[in-house]
Amino acid sequence: ASDQIVLMSPWFRQSFSQLRGATKWEENRLMLAGLSLAPGLDLPSMTGDLSHLGEQNIGLDFDVEVFGGKVRADISHEWRAGAKTWNMVGSAGDISLAQTAEALGFAQSISGMLHACNFTFRGNLFDPARATGWLWTELTAPAWHERAADIVMLGATLSERQIHLQQLYVKQGSNELTLSGEASFPPAWSNWPNARLRGDVSAAIVDLREFAGLFGAKRDQFAGTLTIEGTVHARERDIRGHFSASGSALTLFQKPVDLLKATAKLNGTQLVIEGLELVHADDFLRATGKIDIWHPQDSHGTIDLSLRDLSNYFPAAPAASSLIARLLFDGSNAFIESLQLHDGPLAIGCGGTFDFASMHNIGITLTPDNVLFDLGWLGVSDCAGAFHLFPAHGDKILPQIEKIDIHGDLFSGTWRIGLRHDIGPDQDWLLCAGGNGHALNLAVSDAEMAGFARSPLRSFRSGEPSTLSLSSDQP
Repeated sequence: ASDQIVLMSPWFRQSFSQLRGATKWEENRLMLAGLSLAPGLDLPSMTGDLSHLGEQNIGLDFDVEVFGGKVRADISHEWRAGAKTWNMVGSAGDISLAQTAEALGFAQSISGMLHACNFTFRGNLFDPARATGWLWTELTAPAWHERAADIVMLGATLSERQIHLQQLYVKQGSNELTLSGEASFPPAWSNWPNARLRGDVSAAIVDLREFAGLFGAKRDQFAGTLTIEGTVHARERDIRGHFSASGSALTLFQKPVDLLKATAKLNGTQLVIEGLELVHADDFLRATGKIDIWHPQDSHGTIDLSLRDLSNYFPAAPAASSLIARLLFDGSNAFIESLQLHDGPLAIGCGGTFDFASMHNIGITLTPDNVLFDLGWLGVSDCAGAFHLFPAHGDKILPQIEKIDIHGDLFSGTWRIGLRHDIGPDQDWLLCAGGNGHALNLAVSDAEMAGFARSPLRSFRSGEPSTLSLSSDQP
């Protein structure tokens, strides 16, 4: 019997005590046999070779029976002339992951099996960039908490500062994901932007709900089928690649999408969106354009959007409200070519601008095409959470809305909306999320802004010239 052996790490703690087995010393070799560490964990044989100790070389080979499977390995260590080199060759198979996790003291539920694993390594453990190695492993029915797959296979090689991912394959029911590629390690960290990289991805996902759950996402936020294909190549800061995706009967972040199509390519520093289309019933979003990562001022594109019922996507929107818009992007600005907002039978049209030069200070300015009035039912300290449109009546004198300003911080989520009037003080309110707060109540006239008979005060404030008539037949 021996004293207690304790294994400790940030993830587990385990101890082995009252160990029994046989030992033998023969011709510079130390052999252990029949050592039982714990139920299901036995060491049938282990041999330490000290015959080349004078040549600064030691060796170790062992067989371990581990929870229904076996591990075999041959390890040697050389430390000649200050260079430390490890040589390792090993294999493993049919090892229960559940029993392994329990023996190591994992508090979380793990199941499945390490069906097969083969590996080699030669080099300094503290300088892996100069090492060579090879790994192939296959897990069957791995599961952790509510994350589960049928098969996970990984094959990779390491040689001369280069990792070659032969395959990472994940199968979950009818869902399949395959990744492959290679990457090189530059000799200095300062050369990382010049590193060579190649990657390929292929995914055929029949049940997006379960596949999203495998990677920790909330299952109730995703559903449908999705197909993804893509490749990327990078060398000397030049990135090239292409990507395509298509899906049907989708739910993305709890939003329904009947059809998804996307094609894009990487061309140097430019991401070219050849086509992006999201469709749900009669609603759609379509986009094309170019995004220059290093020169954002050279970016441009077009977005067309039509939402029949805004409340399907934004809980704060009033029932029966809809939106039709076309945006033209140029650099860090967008021009709202047309925007139509409906609330039941009433509608307003707008043009405007969208400034996103700073994500901390995004600004949207809308100029109504219709004659729009502020009914003034919202208090200064109130929070705006929706809008309602009402028909305008000519017997009331109300402030006319010339502009609607929306600005906020994308990261903090703080947004404000302001109404710019032709007469009287301007007003702005904090925007509330999730349908909380009060509604902005606006009155809309059938007349268009250009044909509306403005008062001299309104014309003067908007900078338009006004003529003075002395005709006796005019008041």
